[in-house]
Amino acid sequence: MSGKVYIVLINYNGFKDTIECIESILKSDYKNYQIIVVDNNSTDNSMNYLIDWAEVKSSSEHIKYSDKLKHMICPLAHKPVKYVFYKKKEAEQGGNKVLENKIGKNSIVFIQSDYNGGFSYGINIALRYVLKKDDFDYIWLLNNDTIIENETLSNMVNLLSQENRIGMVGSKILYYYDTNLIQAICGNSEVTSWRNAGLSDVICSNYKDIEIDKNIKGINTKDGKFEMKGALLGASMLIRKETVKDVGFFDENYFMQVEETDFCFRVIQKSWKIFCCSNSKIYHKEGGSAKPSEIKRFLWRRRKRPSLQRFAISPCIDIRNRIYFVRKFYGNTYVFFYLLFNFSFILRHILRVLLYDENKTKRIVIFTKCIADGILNKMGKPKWFEELFKKTS
Repeated sequence: MSGKVYIVLINYNGFKDTIECIESILKSDYKNYQIIVVDNNSTDNSMNYLIDWAEVKSSSEHIKYSDKLKHMICPLAHKPVKYVFYKKKEAEQGGNKVLENKIGKNSIVFIQSDYNGGFSYGINIALRYVLKKDDFDYIWLLNNDTIIENETLSNMVNLLSQENRIGMVGSKILYYYDTNLIQAICGNSEVTSWRNAGLSDVICSNYKDIEIDKNIKGINTKDGKFEMKGALLGASMLIRKETVKDVGFFDENYFMQVEETDFCFRVIQKSWKIFCCSNSKIYHKEGGSAKPSEIKRFLWRRRKRPSLQRFAISPCIDIRNRIYFVRKFYGNTYVFFYLLFNFSFILRHILRVLLYDENKTKRIVIFTKCIADGILNKMGKPKWFEELFKKTS
């Protein structure tokens, strides 16, 4: 049997997405894995719902599965599902070996965080748990608002096991609600300059899904793999254990957005290779914790515009974090050049807010504050985040 994979899902107010994701994982043709779900201190009672699902105390029928993708989830897995539950402190100490041996190695590990510190914070809790146990070969960071195909994980592991210096492997990411449309083939084209700082083009974004023997933007995907010079999208990242030990933990200063670019950049600095496995597919809802985008009209123009929540994440937190990224890896001087280089980008966002969006003042205040926070190096979770993302009953 191939090496053991820990599959890490971070949940924040998204237990329905998480359950759907787990149901698809349980149908994987790769069997040597264990699922870890870290709940980032959700406000919607997520952990209780997840445990009820595992114990079959509540039905999963209320979850609306995509008709196109239902075959990847149904029939639903047999219940009850074995699980262990830890608080953050116990998990970071490696959990309870006696309890886990009694329940069985395929049990799901539920970890309740004491704080919503963002994606990196939740990932680091899981990393401390698995590194303490040290009984695995790979760790797969997978967004909870995704579902996977039957052979997704096995294709990734097969590629990663081909060469010892391949440190990470990503997936072809398609949209959950438009399954023929590509969000990205694994990630970005490059992150080797202060000017792009993770802003480089996403490979094949919004292309119709095509056969992998086609050349796209000069990239030959005929054999289902190619080496990348950029960052994987955080929606799907399979990482070798030795790479994690070499590179270290995720930087929690980002809170959310750009943290995977930072990690991939450090992977490249350590001379590990990053590969794309383009015959490994996941379907991504994108922005599961934020309200969806809407079509807005100004005179005769119509434009798809992000909700206030989505806008607060990207571009607001996103640009703050890119400023931090430039300072971290290139120094303070390059922050000025980075802002100058992206000045038109900033103006375009403000102009579009003025033309199309509701809550114009609030959006511009959040946007400019995030830029200021990036310049002043005020990182972590913004003070306004919890109120803006509070779930209503």
